[in-house]
Amino acid sequence: MSEKQDLSAYDELIEDVVREAGVEDEPEQPEQEPTLEEAINSEVDDFVNSVVEEAQMSTPSDPLKKANEPVGQGDKPEHIKRSLADFPDADYKVISYNDKSDQKAFYLYSILGRYKIFPIILLLVEAGLSVWFAFNNNRQDLLTFSGLYFALFLLADVGFFALRIHTIVKKIGQKDEHALDTVRVETAFFKDYLVLIKYGFDIRMDYNQLEHYGRMGDRIYLYFDNHKALLLHVDDFDKQTYTQVDALLKRAVHENKLARSLKKQK
Repeated sequence: MSEKQDLSAYDELIEDVVREAGVEDEPEQPEQEPTLEEAINSEVDDFVNSVVEEAQMSTPSDPLKKANEPVGQGDKPEHIKRSLADFPDADYKVISYNDKSDQKAFYLYSILGRYKIFPIILLLVEAGLSVWFAFNNNRQDLLTFSGLYFALFLLADVGFFALRIHTIVKKIGQKDEHALDTVRVETAFFKDYLVLIKYGFDIRMDYNQLEHYGRMGDRIYLYFDNHKALLLHVDDFDKQTYTQVDALLKRAVHENKLARSLKKQK
């Protein structure tokens, strides 16, 4: 028997053994690349499965216990309201009540009080216009008619600013019906900052951010560079405390202006 015949007989023997074991020799099929549609469907299936798994993981094991949990004991604790009693180390403390009239006073001060140069320029312009109108129309009695025109301009200013402030405050009330309610405002003054407490929420305001401090009538106004402002009543301070707070705030504004001017020079 030749070598070729020996190999053929050996292959037949192997085939018989495999056939008896019940294993069929299936031809190997080459791996086919997935189509674009199959690939997209696979990605979608993976995403859906991940969302389902995440939802199952976040579901509480005891829903009844979760539902009966008291407010403030879960993931978002209840806000703890503050008062002046929470700031025993404050140098000065004052409690004020702001109402609708304080809202109007604040906007009036913002227009006419914060920038002192504005009312001066306005009066000079109106005085010039009064003289000009009187000169063109009534040269015979220039002084009298200049005063008359000036008085008319002043009345027009009063009407304009009153209407402007009324419109602003009215819009605030339309947006929030409780915005014009009387509000308790507590303020704790420290060496370098103050803490404002309103509706139980406390806000820290650093003196190095204080841009303007002024007074109009019986109210004082503080403006900070982060668009925060504070209105307090002078009558709510005792005389000695007001003197010390007034000096503290004036010094802070002066130092801030000096720091800004030095920064500009650099």
